[in-house]
Amino acid sequence: MSGHFVVWDIKRQDSDALRSAFTTLSHDIVNADPHVWNPHTQQTLMTAMGGGAINREDMPSHGYYHINHPSQTACDTARDGGTLDSLALRLVRPNIGLKTLAPDAAIAWGEGRKLDALLAQARHSTATIEYYYAAGMHV
Repeated sequence: MSGHFVVWDIKRQDSDALRSAFTTLSHDIVNADPHVWNPHTQQTLMTAMGGGAINREDMPSHGYYHINHPSQTACDTARDGGTLDSLALRLVRPNIGLKTLAPDAAIAWGEGRKLDALLAQARHSTATIEYYYAAGMHV
């Protein structure tokens, strides 16, 4: 499993903003066992964070937020309200085997419009945000 976007460390206010903005949000944790946080998996994560090539199977446990086809109104409110701006600024798409973006989301991403890319992907089907730390703590 992989996400469309990565935010290495999701903050409490990010999680709250996502829950507030999208009633279609779901969440899960993967690779909790046997892929726990250990020196090997942590080194793999550090390599990925530095832009290096990795084997996804060696990544430590991590979480996903799935924004599942929200209404246009929810996307407009999220965009205009500014509550997701901090999260959007920290979104990245490292070369770790992420899912391909929908065409309109890929265009927005290529133009540096991260929040628009996230919302376009969500409107297309689902936008998945992958994370490895929650408020500075290992997932």
